[in-house]
Amino acid sequence: MVNHDITTLLASTDLATVVLDSELRIQRSTAAASRVFNLHASGTGRPLSGLAPALVDIDLPATARTVASTLTPIEREVSSRDGHHYLLSASPLVTSHGVGVVLTLVDVTDLRRREQALQASRDELSVELRHMTRLQVASTRLGGPGDLREALDEILHAALEITGADMGCIQQCDDAGLLRISGQVGLPKSFLDFCGRQVTDVEPVSRAAMTTCRRIALDDLADSTMLDGTASRDAFVNAGVRAMQSTPLFDRAGGFLGILSTHYRSPHRFDEAERRWLDLLARPAGDAIHRRQTETLTGLATGILEQRAADRTKWLALMQQISRAINNASSWREGLRATVERLCKSDGWQAGYVYVPDRADPDTLVPTVVYRHDRRLQAFHRTVLQCRFKRGKGLPGLVYEEGRARWASSEEDVLRQLGVRRDAAKRAGLQSVVALPVRSGPNVIAVLELVSNEPHVPNKLLVTLVNIVGVQIGKALERERSTTEMADLAWREQQGLLHTLHDSLGQTLTGLGMLASGLARQAPPATVERATQIGQLAQEAITQVRQLARGLFPLEIDPHGLNLALRELAATTERFHGIHVTVEDEDSSPVGDGRVATQLFRIAQEAVTNAVKHAKASSIIIGMRSDPGVVRLQIRDDGIGITGRKSDGLGLRIMMYRAVSVGATLVIEPATAGGTMVTCTLRQPTGD
Repeated sequence: MVNHDITTLLASTDLATVVLDSELRIQRSTAAASRVFNLHASGTGRPLSGLAPALVDIDLPATARTVASTLTPIEREVSSRDGHHYLLSASPLVTSHGVGVVLTLVDVTDLRRREQALQASRDELSVELRHMTRLQVASTRLGGPGDLREALDEILHAALEITGADMGCIQQCDDAGLLRISGQVGLPKSFLDFCGRQVTDVEPVSRAAMTTCRRIALDDLADSTMLDGTASRDAFVNAGVRAMQSTPLFDRAGGFLGILSTHYRSPHRFDEAERRWLDLLARPAGDAIHRRQTETLTGLATGILEQRAADRTKWLALMQQISRAINNASSWREGLRATVERLCKSDGWQAGYVYVPDRADPDTLVPTVVYRHDRRLQAFHRTVLQCRFKRGKGLPGLVYEEGRARWASSEEDVLRQLGVRRDAAKRAGLQSVVALPVRSGPNVIAVLELVSNEPHVPNKLLVTLVNIVGVQIGKALERERSTTEMADLAWREQQGLLHTLHDSLGQTLTGLGMLASGLARQAPPATVERATQIGQLAQEAITQVRQLARGLFPLEIDPHGLNLALRELAATTERFHGIHVTVEDEDSSPVGDGRVATQLFRIAQEAVTNAVKHAKASSIIIGMRSDPGVVRLQIRDDGIGITGRKSDGLGLRIMMYRAVSVGATLVIEPATAGGTMVTCTLRQPTGD
């Protein structure tokens, strides 16, 4: 009866099971075991040693003897010659005829393959995140002070780290249109000497990239004909170069600047991912070269001005003051605000206005930066704030259209030039007005207007000064645009990572959990606990992936949901960190733009994170308030204060960049009652 029950049980299971008698001969086996060990009906009575060759990493007879002699089960993972993986369970079987052994094999091949796929996805994600971090660090460093060689070294080291290249160089295009190496990493001196002796371009690969304005990639120089008949082939061979690529560098206007090349000691296939990273590196590289070139030109202009006559000393000093103010400003708007204030105070102008194109209508100028220090102009000031000027209409519109300065040096001329503002100008007693274009390269990006109730004769030095200011303001504007574009690139990369997490890791982990659940239902009791643990770990991993995805993908804040998002941030911080967080806000959101609301939320989020991680705070207050023309976000904590911890970290710079991207200013300072206070001030147009 017992034998019949065992036979019935074995016939009803899909597990590979073999029952051995006390002499380790096969008594019974399941159909699944027959497939694993290639058993036939005549297999009954065969010794266990006949099954051993089917498994490659275990001595089955020795294992069975150990189980039979110690009466202790043994479990371990084994592999078969056909590449399958099994969970082997060897258990003692005590009968009246002695001690036998029951061998059970559970196929875990799919589980192992999914684990391998999961690890591969994790490795790929880790590489992408490491590359993104390196690119962000390089871009941040390039945005700071430093000479051109330092900038080129930073670009090259980032390129080699991200692409895995062995060597690299950057060539700049000189005034004669020839390429010259201006920075390199890893290239031998013999190759550099060869390049220095050339009277034309360095080598034909880079020349082809410059001529076509496209990347040239050679997977194996030995198979390429591009270098045939040139001295460059021997130079590359002697330098140990087997593969290379050259990517052209451009400024924002599309002007060619140079070439970024990477070299490899062995044949190398340039896949799409590497090409994408090279494109991402080329943008900040071009920005850095162009920015340093512009700074060099500005320095030359400063040197020329310093050598001029003594009557220009005042303008030179003023230019230097304005340059420092612009360099220290957090945004180009703040730089223009400082420029207007210094011009008015230094040269006797009562008020100044900067008109910039409206975002919604680039052909319409709106007053964005204003300065007034004479109350007699209050009525005229209110009139200006209510005006909008179409291209070619009104004094600012004409300067915007023509790109040249316009002066009015008498009351009659002032009234004729100011048009719709003539009545307010007459009441203010204005005697002089000048409107000057502010340029960035060939483009007019703003119009500066100065008014005074005292006579001012046309001054070429003022025009020159504003032109130089335009170059510096243009640099600041390009930095902000670069920052915004890098944020957009990071946004798109994060979206790709989010899809990878959801579509790849999430599905893999879900499948792993389902497989573990199925294994738990079918496995022997000794295996159930392990399968259950695998399922629990898979569920925990799914939760961690979702949390990581939420952290990588920036939250899009609806302008009307900013206050709610801040309260949720406070609640989450309290729940996870035990720090009391209070939100002081108004009933309605003072921000009407979703992009601005998102950046303000991220600034608050970063400030709260800093307070939790670094400030050792026990309470945090998030305040949001609005006054006419001003929205102010403030985060205060009662921690150790900004002077008691590192204050120049990446997080603080990111907050500054976020503020600049929406035209706001950011101030980080010690709070009055101790701790740290972060204040983000956003100015909005007002008619008052």
